[in-house]
Amino acid sequence: MTVPVRSSLAQTSRVTSARATTAVAPQTTAVPTIDVFTTTTTTTTTTTTTTTTTTTTTTEAPPPPPTEAPSPTPEPPKPNPQPGGGSGSVASIISQAKFDSAMQACGIYRDDLYPSMVQGFRAPLSGLFELAILLGNCAHESIKFTATRELCTTDCGHGNYYGRGFIQLTDQYNYMQCASDLGRPDIYSNPDVVADDEATNWSTVQWFWTKSVQPRFQQQGGVSFAASVQGVNGYIECGSMGGYNGINADRAQMSQCFLNQFGAGGSIDGSC
Repeated sequence: MTVPVRSSLAQTSRVTSARATTAVAPQTTAVPTIDVFTTTTTTTTTTTTTTTTTTTTTTEAPPPPPTEAPSPTPEPPKPNPQPGGGSGSVASIISQAKFDSAMQACGIYRDDLYPSMVQGFRAPLSGLFELAILLGNCAHESIKFTATRELCTTDCGHGNYYGRGFIQLTDQYNYMQCASDLGRPDIYSNPDVVADDEATNWSTVQWFWTKSVQPRFQQQGGVSFAASVQGVNGYIECGSMGGYNGINADRAQMSQCFLNQFGAGGSIDGSC
């Protein structure tokens, strides 16, 4: 707001009225008296000074609303830990001595299986229970880790993308997705690498287990043998998925053998 500033300058000049009297003595003649009046005029001059103040108001745009920081992407829930060992990598869950002893007790005689699994399968597991049913499924699919190609090969209905590896990776779509997710285009362009290179073999086991099996553990509230069969071969063995064969006896026996040898506790489901 602009407040005008007013300044006044008054100058007043005042002359006092004077009365002059002339007397002559000793005359007797009266001399008229003349009064002389001097009139003083006072002039007041008022000077008004107007000061104009120009105020420039700059209207700033209101600040933008605070931008919320993006929420971190939540990590997917891990399978519930089961009795008989901590969670983590294969090497953190079990020693090679205990692993090899369990293998032999379950009729598998390969002393190089532990280092190749540690190198190729690096995804965390929830504990010995999950490790036992993982190995039980793989032992069944690969005839106790001796076969890395499906016996029917090109007559299986999947062309060149028949089952390979310890988990029997099958179908063109799975080969393509696995190759993409692992950054290994050769898995799709040269599927035999899954059967011939054991490190690649275990990496495809890891891919399939984390994509098809572990999500079922999360959905069903914990690790179970039945959920693992649903993920591996549910459309054939699990009645809940339209399967008609029931859980393969060899799959169940191998998984139970590893559970017993690892001291993991728990039991094998009879159906899925």
